[in-house]
Amino acid sequence: MTDENKELVRDNGCMSCPFYGHGLSIGGRIFYKTNDDRCALVKDKYHPCDMEQRGFKPDWFRCPEHPSQLLSEFGEFRVQMQEGRDSVNFMEWAMQILHKEDRKI
Repeated sequence: MTDENKELVRDNGCMSCPFYGHGLSIGGRIFYKTNDDRCALVKDKYHPCDMEQRGFKPDWFRCPEHPSQLLSEFGEFRVQMQEGRDSVNFMEWAMQILHKEDRKI
């Protein structure tokens, strides 16, 4: 991951969930930034983050959606960091977001 992309990760807004504020391209394997409270785990429609709706900070490890979704299921997916920029591997990006590189997910 380039230094520029690491900066974009830090600017993501939610450092505890790689799905917060992102959507999934319809029929695709690309996550894109939505600049809202969207949860990318809910496909094909806007759905706000359940944790944030309950008054909690979004956190992948405490998310009620987490048991049904494993990060490894998205290993071949890409994340579009900014429009017009190259995408990055989802797992590499998620590990930067979670700051848990030594933790098994």
